[in-house]
Amino acid sequence: MYLCLYIVRDGSYDFIHIEIIEYVKPLFFLVILDIICKHNHYFRKKMSIIMLINLVIYSFSIIGSSISGFGIITYQAYGYYATKSFFYANNTTAIMSLILSIYYSYQLIDKKSSIIPLSFAIVAMFLSGTKTIIFIPFIFVYILTFKVIKKKMLKWIMVPTSIILIILGILSIKNATYFVNNNIFNKYESRVYHSVNLPSIERDEITNPLLKYYSYISGGRALRANRGLMNLYNEPENIFFGYGFSMLSEKVGYNYASKTGSEMDAIDLLLRYGIIGSICIYMPIITIIISLVRRRKTDMISMPIYIIFLYSTFAGHIITAPMGASVFALFLGLAYNIPSRKRLYTENKMQLIM
Repeated sequence: MYLCLYIVRDGSYDFIHIEIIEYVKPLFFLVILDIICKHNHYFRKKMSIIMLINLVIYSFSIIGSSISGFGIITYQAYGYYATKSFFYANNTTAIMSLILSIYYSYQLIDKKSSIIPLSFAIVAMFLSGTKTIIFIPFIFVYILTFKVIKKKMLKWIMVPTSIILIILGILSIKNATYFVNNNIFNKYESRVYHSVNLPSIERDEITNPLLKYYSYISGGRALRANRGLMNLYNEPENIFFGYGFSMLSEKVGYNYASKTGSEMDAIDLLLRYGIIGSICIYMPIITIIISLVRRRKTDMISMPIYIIFLYSTFAGHIITAPMGASVFALFLGLAYNIPSRKRLYTENKMQLIM
């Protein structure tokens, strides 16, 4: 239906092969999610080995690439070299390293030996040059405060202490002794300044107030998102079915085969597939997340889902990239249809009777 609509609207058949390829990506995500949901218990049993395999492939590839010098070098324009080995997209490597770090951080609660795989995940994250590494201290503080420490008195002490330390850390960025002359800070400093110092003429073009503020940390993402949304505003008849992929590049102001889309999944999917397509893709995601939020779930499965969803919304290349889509589908599928205590009690009772 979508292809027929685009052919009639655009009067061309040239883009069909590109559209079919792009339709496969969200379809891949939905198919994987469906399989994991249906075989929830199997994947729960295999979770540890799945994450270990991902850790080995991801971390050793990044670390090995950095040592040997082979692989794709990134961020050269910002004054330093980072590696993503044979992986293609920076966002998917970033979310993989972040999820591996969260998963093995939670594992530390029961298994102290998890410090080894956690260390590999963090080292790979640093070598890949992703700014998501700044979230690691927050994750450690959260897990230590709310998952490890049991005594309420210590929690009351830990929470304000952590907040004070975070504020002091932010304020001390101006301190040259700790940051400007520090190699770790220098590695990321130019990239941060690149986003903050986005030319004002581009920022002035952004009409959406939320996107205007987001432009300070997103670079060109907010600008491209604003251009796409303004096209929908000026051509409201396309809001139901979107522009498709090959037409999207023209609608956000870039030539095809160069930078395409806003690189924010929620907006890109809306521009490509319209409201109807977006609902089909996001319905199972939102349903599972709402279920987790209602139950106030903050466990090893739920927290990665929240973070991947936020990352997908504001940084992109998750649902639209197989590597990111597969890990997102894995955690969503594990969170789906979790048996209640009553059901578990009934099943255990039946096993004892038999």
